[in-house]
Amino acid sequence: MNVAFFEVEDWQRDFFKSKLKKDKLFFSSKALSSGDLKKIKDVDVLCVFVKSQVSKGVVDKLANLKLVVTMSTGYDHVDVKYCSKKGIKVSNVPNYGMNTVAQHTFALLLNLSKKIEPSLKQSKKAFVDRSVTRGFDLAGKTLGIIGTGNIGQEVIKMACGFSMKIIAFDVFKNMKAAKKLGYKYVSLDTLFKKSDVITLHVPLFKSTRHILNNAAFKKMKRGVVLINTARGALIDTKVLIGSLKKGKLGGVGLDVLEDESIFSPKKLLGRKVSSENKFLLHHPNVLVTNHNAFNTIEAIERIMKCTVSNIKGNIGKGKGVNLVK
Repeated sequence: MNVAFFEVEDWQRDFFKSKLKKDKLFFSSKALSSGDLKKIKDVDVLCVFVKSQVSKGVVDKLANLKLVVTMSTGYDHVDVKYCSKKGIKVSNVPNYGMNTVAQHTFALLLNLSKKIEPSLKQSKKAFVDRSVTRGFDLAGKTLGIIGTGNIGQEVIKMACGFSMKIIAFDVFKNMKAAKKLGYKYVSLDTLFKKSDVITLHVPLFKSTRHILNNAAFKKMKRGVVLINTARGALIDTKVLIGSLKKGKLGGVGLDVLEDESIFSPKKLLGRKVSSENKFLLHHPNVLVTNHNAFNTIEAIERIMKCTVSNIKGNIGKGKGVNLVK
């Protein structure tokens, strides 16, 4: 097989070479671009991460393509519908980051609740103003979980450890887990109205795009804290900024943005940054991490192992492994 990998680091190449010895491998540390298509025109398997867009145009240029493997749980960067139409399988890595992303969710929440960032800044200046660094307890607060899949369940377990009250919304309810962990499912409107903290753990579909929209923000409590470690487009950025300007939000922790071009090296070198991102990056009640929730040694190792399994299990006959529809 001809297998092309994009968005992989040098140390990962040795692993893939050792596991796919009989295959012809192409590697790039960058995201897939139109300029790469001639180099990989004969590829059978395309492996990408979240910054690589596998669109209709890309698929049409790869005549031998049989399988797209995204090394992520989310797959909104792959035109799954068109791939299916062309008879091309698409697989993802569903469970690599359950505890990893959940831990990042609480890292953001604890940073906001305990005012870690302003405390650090004051310490470096040998200055103390308790009114600026006064936080709030998590115990007794109501946590609203939108999405109770693998990651959402891990967040719920952690929230139990902090003695939080937990309510949840999901189209597919896990009543067994709800009974075991002591949380209850409510309507989305009820979740917006009752939650002190809201955290997002759903995939990005048409139905979930801007699930936090103007109507949703209007229903939320004043002082609510929002955490998003899922996909940036789950939140309407303009409405979010408007709510921050009105002082309605107590804090916002974002590992993802609607426009993540800011995380590219060119943008970090000082090129144009959108006014929305500038506002979020510099607002005192907002924490932005650079889509880093997944990024631990253990999680990357799980991704690589699952990616190899997906390649071997989805080429040829059989039911397939971790296929998405």
